[in-house]
Amino acid sequence: MKKNNIIGALIAVLSLTSINSVAKSNNWLEQHEQGWHWYQDPKIIKKPMDPAKPSTKSSTLDPLEEVNLYKENLARLHAEAIMRPTLDNVHAYLKAQVAATERASYFSVVWNEVLRQHPDLDYNVKFPAAQYARHIYLDQEKDKLDQLMKQFSQKYGLMLFIKHNCRFCHAMVPIVSRVAEEYGIHVTYVSLDGRFIDNLPNQVKDNGIATKMQITQVPAVIAVEPKRDQWFQIVVGAVSEIELKEHIQAHIEYLANKDQPQTVAARLNPGDPNVQTDVVN
Repeated sequence: MKKNNIIGALIAVLSLTSINSVAKSNNWLEQHEQGWHWYQDPKIIKKPMDPAKPSTKSSTLDPLEEVNLYKENLARLHAEAIMRPTLDNVHAYLKAQVAATERASYFSVVWNEVLRQHPDLDYNVKFPAAQYARHIYLDQEKDKLDQLMKQFSQKYGLMLFIKHNCRFCHAMVPIVSRVAEEYGIHVTYVSLDGRFIDNLPNQVKDNGIATKMQITQVPAVIAVEPKRDQWFQIVVGAVSEIELKEHIQAHIEYLANKDQPQTVAARLNPGDPNVQTDVVN
């Protein structure tokens, strides 16, 4: 009897609970559009965008500030993972590191696309890496160098400052001589100690010109323009034939551009209103 009373009381409590639940459900039986199909798909919550995929929306932050914050956050996560290597800290750093790698990869994709659309900016177009193209490029550079050296010989001469007891000077003499003979350049060999090298033409003793040209080390190669009484240093020390030619080429190209800074700036920054250019007729 007592057992039956307990069961009855329990049924009454469950009934009241069910009634309250139905009431709280806003009387779902009367919601005809749902009817007995009480199950509903869960609402789709949009997840925030993966930081590895750059947003196309503009940020209010200055790009420099943004990238600095990005690097600071990555460095902080790294330090946290090292100093406090818990599962959560290491996981947070690895996740950020993967995102940074993916961001860099995306930047590389865009970089290559820009080069594809603007081949004039591609270093490999001007300086090809393919072996067959590299040989063609080097042949063109040699032709360019030969042409420049021929022009150099028509305007300049060379002076090689040497000492008799300098082994580097003795090694440098035949190199300068061969380059001079190849392009018809006049060379004067200036001995700083007054001693001459056997069988070497056009040797003179230093008459103070070394001091005037501020020669402090030998061997030293100086280019001289007699008509204008001007000179400039080519190279100091022992170098190979090709290095000597390249030093001459580099300085000639420098002289050709140093007096035209606006022209060079215009070439590097086309369309910049702050760069003034001269009209070439």
